[in-house]
Amino acid sequence: MTAEYTAAYTPGKCSLPSSFIAVKYVPRDKSWIFDTPAEAAQFFRLVNAERLATAPAEPVPPARKSSPLSDADRSMLVRLLKQQGSLPGTELANHLGIRPSELGNVVVSIARWGGGYGLTRRDIILKGRRRVGGGKSVRTLRLAPSFIKKIQAGTIKELKGSA
Repeated sequence: MTAEYTAAYTPGKCSLPSSFIAVKYVPRDKSWIFDTPAEAAQFFRLVNAERLATAPAEPVPPARKSSPLSDADRSMLVRLLKQQGSLPGTELANHLGIRPSELGNVVVSIARWGGGYGLTRRDIILKGRRRVGGGKSVRTLRLAPSFIKKIQAGTIKELKGSA
């Protein structure tokens, strides 16, 4: 804050320009005392405007690097590519040698890798449900058709030759 906002004010001793506001700061309480609520609002508008004007620009976060494609990620993508349809999550988990509850970790890893190509999880893997005997449904996963086309076109270097 500048001295303009915290200038000492003694009633009747000086005439203040309209840009000055009578305020008192109480260090012990870390609080401000104003004569009216309107003065308090005006004071904080001025202080916030000054803070915004002098605040340094937010640094631009660096571009996120994509994660490398692990063996489990590649194995899952190749399996889904060869299937050309949806597979139950339990079958994929068995193929990868993991528990079905850990399949989400592989999907997240694939999504992070896909970020390097500007792809989201939904651009790569589509989730669904399939009814099985007894009215029970199971989670299924399949590759997005647009992702399959990218693999077949050879734009995904880690999966070239897998199609």
